[in-house]
Amino acid sequence: MLSLAGQAAENMFTKPPNGPVEKRAMQQGRDLFCAQVNSLDAQALADVSPMPSRRALTEEESKAIWERVNLRWGTAGGTGIRSVVMLRPIGV
Repeated sequence: MLSLAGQAAENMFTKPPNGPVEKRAMQQGRDLFCAQVNSLDAQALADVSPMPSRRALTEEESKAIWERVNLRWGTAGGTGIRSVVMLRPIGV
């Protein structure tokens, strides 16, 4: 199952448009992941420590972070990663 997930997983970075270099790099990464997973026996997989739990920011933490982002990047209230990534710092 993990090997199949490694070959099929998608996110905003794996979706087209991707050129031949990007496609090859993604496939190499997928192949390395699958080779590693397939090399482990059941006991080795059972011994893997669980990932730490995910914690959501409080509303106050979120507001404080967005205030810093807005000041730094001049985003005037942007609320998504796309609004931050696509902007340049003021004066550049």
